[in-house]
Amino acid sequence: MSFVDMQPSESIRSKLKAVADLSACSAVSASITASVVITTNIVASAGASIPAPFAIPPMT
Repeated sequence: MSFVDMQPSESIRSKLKAVADLSACSAVSASITASVVITTNIVASAGASIPAPFAIPPMT
């Protein structure tokens, strides 16, 4: 198993910013945000996750 160091996608970053914005104003709207459950989704990134295998050398 290998772990790849990647930047979060634009959608994840915008969701995290929205969560941070909600947290910042939670004192003002505590009664509204108390009933809201926010979860983050982790999905596979676009593109190949496993590189193609090396070519098999010709038999001579």
